[in-house]
Amino acid sequence: MILATLVAIPFLNFQPPKLVETKLFRNQKGVVAPGSIAVSPNLDHYSYSTMDHKVIIDGKAFGPYVSNGAVLYSGDSKDFAFLANLKVNAPPTIFWNGVPKTTEFPVTSVFRAGETGGICWGERKVMVEPDPKDPKKEIRNEFTRLIHPGGVTEWFDKIEKIYFSEDGSSFALRINEKIPLKDIPADKPAAPTTRDYIILADGTKRLRGNTMQIFPAPNNQGYAVLDTDFSETTDYSFEFRNKLSEFKGEFSGKPVFSPDGKQFAFRRSFTGPTPGGTNIAFYQYTIGGYSIPDLQIQTGLTYAPDGKKWVMSGLNGKTPYLYVSSMGMVSYGEFPGLGQAPPEPYKMAKFANGKIVLLFQPKREKPSVFIEDKGVFVLGPFTSLPDTMSVSPNGRYMVIGGADLKETRAFMIDLENPTAAVEVMKPGCELQNLGKGTFVWKSDSSVQFMILKNSELVRVNASF
Repeated sequence: MILATLVAIPFLNFQPPKLVETKLFRNQKGVVAPGSIAVSPNLDHYSYSTMDHKVIIDGKAFGPYVSNGAVLYSGDSKDFAFLANLKVNAPPTIFWNGVPKTTEFPVTSVFRAGETGGICWGERKVMVEPDPKDPKKEIRNEFTRLIHPGGVTEWFDKIEKIYFSEDGSSFALRINEKIPLKDIPADKPAAPTTRDYIILADGTKRLRGNTMQIFPAPNNQGYAVLDTDFSETTDYSFEFRNKLSEFKGEFSGKPVFSPDGKQFAFRRSFTGPTPGGTNIAFYQYTIGGYSIPDLQIQTGLTYAPDGKKWVMSGLNGKTPYLYVSSMGMVSYGEFPGLGQAPPEPYKMAKFANGKIVLLFQPKREKPSVFIEDKGVFVLGPFTSLPDTMSVSPNGRYMVIGGADLKETRAFMIDLENPTAAVEVMKPGCELQNLGKGTFVWKSDSSVQFMILKNSELVRVNASF
C-alpha cells in the first residue's frame, strides 16, 4: 500500500499516470563544467557550459569564449542572459537571448530580480579627476549603477546590497557614498569619510541611520523596514504600510508576505518566564501589527493564495496547537480530523481550495499528511521527510517528492480521494530538487519536473 490513513483503507481509483520523458543531455564528467547546469523556471529550457567555454542552450552551442558565466533565466522564462569574455583582459559582454548586447558601460554582473522577476545587470564606470590637494596628482573614482526591468538607477559610489521583492516588482539599495572633502572637518581626522544610504525603487534617498534591513513587498505594496532602537522598552521595530511593530528580542528568520503583498508577518525570538517561573526560549509571530501570544514556539506561518487566510503551528509546553486566522488557537484534538496527527508542529503547509493541507514528519516514523475535511494519512513510501510539495492550480492534486532509503521518489495524491496515490517517477531515477520550481504545473492535471537518469537530465511530464 503506497498511501493509507492511520486506519488501513484500500486503494481507490488507482490509475497510473501517463509519463512522457524528454532526454535533454548527458552530464558527462570532464565535458560539462561543474555548477553550470541551469533550467528555466517553467522547466521548458535548459543550459550548461562546457569545459572549453562553450554555452549550450536547448542543444544549441554558443562560443567558445575566453571565459563565461552560467546562463540566467528570467522569472517568466521568456529571456535568458549570460556573461562571456570575448578577449583576454577585456570586460565581459552580456549575451541577451544568445545575441551580444551593446551596453553604454562595462557590465559587472547579471542576476534576476527576486525569485520570479526579470533579468538585471550592473554597470561600472571610471572617472579620473585632479586631486584637490595636489593638482599634479589624479584621483581615480569608480561608480556603479543598476539596470533593471523598470529602468536605470543613477550612479553610486558603491552598491553594498540590493533587496528585491520575491516577484521582482520592487527593490531597495543600500549604498555607500563618499563624503565630500569640504564637508569633513579639518580638525577631526578620524571623522567618517563615507555615509550609508537607502535608495528606494522610485529614487527616494534617505540616510540608513538605524535601518538594519529592508524587505520590499510583492506587487509594489511597499517596504517592511527593520530598525534598531535599544531603548528600555524595545530593541527593534518593523514598519510596514504605516503600521509600527515594536518588540524586544531578536528578529528570527525571514519575514512572510501574503501573495498579494498586503499582509506581512515576522517572527521574533526572546527569553521569557513560564508560569512556573523558568526562563525558556520563545519564538512568536507578529501578524499585521499584532503579536500572537500564548504559544511558546510558533512556526510554519503560511498564507492562502488570496492572502485572506493563514495558518501556523505552535507548542504550549509539549502540547501542539494550530492557530488559524479564521478561528484562532485550537488544539489538534479540537480541530476536526487532526487529532491523529503527530503531537508536534507540522513541517510544511499548503492551502488547496481554501482547505488546509499539512505535512508532518515525526522522529523515527513515517511522515503523514493532514487534509482538512479528510483526516490524517500516512505517507507509506517515504522513510524520511518529503522535502518538496506542490498543489495543482485547481487544488485537486498534490505532488510530493522526497527520500526513500537511497532513492528519491515522487507521488501524486488526489486530495479528493487521499486513499489513492500514484507514483510519477520511475524507480532508479533522482528527482532534481529546484526548490519552489521542482514541480511545475502545466494544467490542472499535468505536472512537469526534472530527473537524473543514468547521468542524463530528463524532463518528465506526468498527466493524470
